[in-house]
Amino acid sequence: MKLNDEELEYLEGICMNDERYLNWIGSYNDFARDYDVPHSAVIWLESTMLVMLLGSVNIDKRFVFKTWNNGKSNEESYLVKKTTLELLENGDKEFFHLAEKTISWLRQDTEDYKFYGRLRKKRKKGEYEEIIEKCSEERSIGFIAAAPQEKYCSSSYLVKLERSVSCLVELCPMNEMGVVATLNLVTYYNIIHGGKLRNAVDFMKDRLNELHSKNIKYSDIECHFTNEQVRKSGISKEAEIVLAVIDYMLNGNFRQTYEYRYFSYPNCSADDFFVSIYSILYLEKYWEKTREEYGQMMKEFFEVNVKIGNMNKWLQRYGYKFAEWDKTEKARMRRRLAETFLSLINEVKKAKLNELKW
Repeated sequence: MKLNDEELEYLEGICMNDERYLNWIGSYNDFARDYDVPHSAVIWLESTMLVMLLGSVNIDKRFVFKTWNNGKSNEESYLVKKTTLELLENGDKEFFHLAEKTISWLRQDTEDYKFYGRLRKKRKKGEYEEIIEKCSEERSIGFIAAAPQEKYCSSSYLVKLERSVSCLVELCPMNEMGVVATLNLVTYYNIIHGGKLRNAVDFMKDRLNELHSKNIKYSDIECHFTNEQVRKSGISKEAEIVLAVIDYMLNGNFRQTYEYRYFSYPNCSADDFFVSIYSILYLEKYWEKTREEYGQMMKEFFEVNVKIGNMNKWLQRYGYKFAEWDKTEKARMRRRLAETFLSLINEVKKAKLNELKW
């Protein structure tokens, strides 16, 4: 994640409200003296993002943890994983509902990754004993001295955090990278503090939507499917536009797939998209077939697997009316996705209509 100096300084201002971050900085600085790693705020941000991802995914959490290093240096990857593990071991596993067995796996994977990463670098230099000894010493050292739980969750601490973050988010640099990074960080603190920062999260989501609305040229959202595919899609009306908007939300205008979704809609899982999109298709009469057929269409057209069972459970509990999804943070996030989807359909229709007029 590449952030400029202003964004880094701003993010660190949010991090410094967390006593654990202040306790961790010394260990980070010791590590950074020996290895070329990103700014401390970036490592902390990536670690909190990995914590949230581990808490939200339904697939193999160990696989997600082990593959988090894609595109990163060995040193950065190890530091992020080590910091993530320390956060989980110092309270976050309860907030994100990770079992002790999972934490044990992640602990082993972190130690293995560090050990073998260094062996690869030192293999030709014959420094096995030195590396083994150094790894053994460092395995006993924790990065974070956990703040006492009663202080960490005290009312005075939460009031101070809420006031500080509420002021800081208004100073967030108005560019997409800065807004997305801030949204991720504030979302993390909102979760571990029981929703006390919900207003700050909503503020940052509004900023992100504002940026998206400025950057999107609706007439450029095109359907990439053939006329025959559009006809057979099962969408009952305005199929070409609806397919184009689904494709845009899932893959971006240039079909960048997961990277686009992760950057534009942080903390949203595939299931979040599927439920939100389906609610609009159903309510607006774009889809009149079964949910199973909806899943088949999404797989055929967008190469994604819709977990119909998960979607059925959600709709049974919350209903189709996305405007009423307000009981939990997950519900509110899915409501915003549904609102974005519907808004995009309407804006694209308007843009296409204006093109015809000209």
